[in-house]
Amino acid sequence: MTQLPYGEVDFKEAHQTGDGRLLADTISPFGSLESTQWLVLFAQSSNFQTVSADMRYHLLQDRSTKVILPKNEGNAWVEIFVALWSTVKAILSVQNAGQQIKWLPVFKAYKELTNLLIKGYSNHGFQAWTVPCLSAAGKYLRAFAAKADQEAKSQDSMTFGDGLQDDVVGNFGKNEKLEEAAWVINRMFTICLSDRHLLGPHPHLEALFGPIARCIRSGDLAGFDAALSSGENEFVKRRIYLTLERGRDIALRNLFRKVYLAGGYEPSKDDSPPIRRTRVPVAEFAAAIRLGNRTANTEPVDIDEVECFLANLIYKVGPQPPIIDAFAKYQATVSIPEHPLIFYPHFGEALIDKRPRT
Repeated sequence: MTQLPYGEVDFKEAHQTGDGRLLADTISPFGSLESTQWLVLFAQSSNFQTVSADMRYHLLQDRSTKVILPKNEGNAWVEIFVALWSTVKAILSVQNAGQQIKWLPVFKAYKELTNLLIKGYSNHGFQAWTVPCLSAAGKYLRAFAAKADQEAKSQDSMTFGDGLQDDVVGNFGKNEKLEEAAWVINRMFTICLSDRHLLGPHPHLEALFGPIARCIRSGDLAGFDAALSSGENEFVKRRIYLTLERGRDIALRNLFRKVYLAGGYEPSKDDSPPIRRTRVPVAEFAAAIRLGNRTANTEPVDIDEVECFLANLIYKVGPQPPIIDAFAKYQATVSIPEHPLIFYPHFGEALIDKRPRT
């Protein structure tokens, strides 16, 4: 079995010493050497058929390098290193053909790694000292996203002319992968900060990020804005302000979810199990925003702005195939006021129902 050129020795040492920075270095897609030679060696260390078994052997079974970990945690790290290997293969796949790297496959492969890393903290009990892995993964994911978007822009400029069509189509979704990366990084912050044991050994980080995490979970929009403003200088210094700012969308989503849950259940028929109310008037979301922003009761909330918030959240969730069928089913069964915005929490979609008032 081929010896891995990098990673497994540092992986063992990091777990023995509790060195989070050393562990973070092992999930770098360029390694400590930051050279093409390392990429080639790592890519050649296995193949698609045996990569999972090879990583398991080197990380958990080889007597000279193995680490004794709980089963679930060990399996999680094996999956992460398999995703790292896939990322390196993606980096080299086009280079070997003498062409420029295509960054979209690289971004997708490393996004899988970051999702597996998040899963490790949420489901497999990764310890607090490993938190630097989140920072490292977020840094590389954002870099690959920027490269993928830049590549997409250059392809658009080659595909379309210099006229109006280029302006319209070329600019559509031009930062799509950066948007995806931002949502993944926000998940990192949310999962990390929601678990007190991760920030327990770091009181400064707890004071800096704790209020933001609590406001995101509770849907406290005013509190989120205050926490972001109070730590603005530090966030800008760490170059994470814009990423954290996107956490307001998650706070808003959690606030709107509370509206949905507070709506209760539809009246049951024929002793059938109760189901949650699936249509929520926009006025209820407006009331929630007033509470979340701590707005005075006398100050009106712009309904158009509320509808815009809903539309943005729906756009970021993305359309789901069952939406049309679900809308057709509910459209014929519910009487509603004239021209309200109806939100379908189950399907992530909002639609304007323009039937006349009954």
